[in-house]
Amino acid sequence: MAFWINAYNALSIYGVVKKLRKDPGFAKRGNSSLIQKARFFVLERFDIGNRRFSLRSLENYIREEFKDPRIHFALNCSSMSCPPLKDGLYSAENLDEELEHATWFYINSPQGSRLDRDRNVLWLSMIFRWYKKDFESDGLEVLDFVARYLPERDKQYVNEKLDTLTIKHVDYDWSLNVQ
Repeated sequence: MAFWINAYNALSIYGVVKKLRKDPGFAKRGNSSLIQKARFFVLERFDIGNRRFSLRSLENYIREEFKDPRIHFALNCSSMSCPPLKDGLYSAENLDEELEHATWFYINSPQGSRLDRDRNVLWLSMIFRWYKKDFESDGLEVLDFVARYLPERDKQYVNEKLDTLTIKHVDYDWSLNVQ
């Protein structure tokens, strides 16, 4: 799993560098239009072993092969709303700990979730909407997954207000994360 996560992240960075060489304006636009997203994530192909993958097909392969929802917080598509890149590569020896850290870090970032107690709203990343089924297992819902990673005070609030809490999703920022 570590190999495939690292491959995805490396190819995403490679794709950005390749686009920037051809079109420096990509730094400001990123993948903001549907056509740009299709070109970047679907049409561009990469050889890994004896297979050809687009970033989209590689992401789906990783999701289906490993069925670990924490993968979503290790993959970086180079957009502002993506989980941040790990400082270094993921390792097979420490992968579980690294995925736990990446998940906790993203869920507790403004891109991952925000709890608005005044309005009784939990704002979640679009990742939780797009990949809802990945976070649901054994009768658990997306909220159960998210709550595991919230600070204790927020987790308590979410559990107490479960019946009345409104879930909304933050708009995904597809602009290029040039950092």
